[in-house]
Order: sequence, then C-alpha cells, then structure tokens
Amino acid sequence: MPELLPTLKAATQTEHQLLEDRLDLFNRVTDLAAYRRLLEDFFTLYEPLEDALAGVVNWNAMGWDFEASRKTAWLAQDLLNLGAEPAGLDSLPRCRDLPPLSSASHAVGCLYVLEGSTLGGQLITKRFSSTLGTTPDQGGRFFSGYGEETVPHWRAFGAWVRSVESQLNEAEATTAAKAAFVSFDQWLNRSQNS
Repeated sequence: MPELLPTLKAATQTEHQLLEDRLDLFNRVTDLAAYRRLLEDFFTLYEPLEDALAGVVNWNAMGWDFEASRKTAWLAQDLLNLGAEPAGLDSLPRCRDLPPLSSASHAVGCLYVLEGSTLGGQLITKRFSSTLGTTPDQGGRFFSGYGEETVPHWRAFGAWVRSVESQLNEAEATTAAKAAFVSFDQWLNRSQNS
C-alpha cells in the first residue's frame, strides 16, 4: 500500500481547492467583525467534529494524543478575546453535517484535514496580523496553530500515520477526508449557499 498521507493529499486536491476558492478568506475578511464571524463558523464546526472524533477510537491506544491536538479551545479563546460572551458561544448553531466517523480509518482521514489546516494557518496568521492586528494572544490563537512547532507537529503527525497505516483502510480514510473538506465548504459557505 502506498503511504497514506500522499494518497490523501492527491485524492482530496479537488475538494481542498474548491474550499479555498469559495472561502476566499482574504476578500471575505476585511474587518474584525467579519473575522469574528469567521471564527464563530469555525468554532461551530470544530466543536461537534472534535467531540465526535474523540469518541470514535481510543486515540491513546493508537499512540496519538488527540486531546492535545484539539483546536476548539483555541477558537473559544479567540472569540472571548474579541468580546464574545460564553453564553453567546453556547447559543450558536452547530454543524450537524459531519463526515462519516464510524472507524479508525474514517477518524484518521478526518484528522488529516484538521491537522493539515494548521499549515495554511501560518500564512493566514501573517496576513490577519498585518491587516487586523491579531496576535496569538489577541484573537489569533486558532490560525497560529502550534506556532513555531507547526511544521514539526505536522511531521510528527505524518510519522504517526505511517506507524498505524497498516491498520487502516485507505478507501475509508479517503472517503472521510474528502467528506471533511465538503463539510467545511458547506458549513463555512452556507450563507452563500442559501
């Protein structure tokens, strides 16, 4: 079997590009109000998705510290730093159209999308830092990802996937990764879809 991560990258190229094109972050987000709405959209997608992922497999038994790689708390921190109230976050509608998550292969395919997004976040962080004044401590924690550890973290994730990929079903992982990009696209662009 070929290595899973390059397979997932190739298989999801169309869905990934469609998401980036339709999201059009830098034209969509021109002020802090639009930025906060974007973070709310990510928060209301990541929270149910990460909650679902947490229960799919025993991550510790598979050798991955899933809890340490959750990003919902980063989003909540950003939103609170930008003036949101906890009750306001609780009242936001959550995404329910999640990718299939009934196996370890599905979970790893979906996690590939979440972890990979931290790489693109580095470019986004630089842009919004310069245009909106965000910093990791002031509204920019989510997009800053793991900071200087983002690339090493991605490499560690890749090494972990290689260590478990013999236990995974490539087709299931690919299906979930594609579906994750579609879920992102539909949820983050739902105002354009309606």
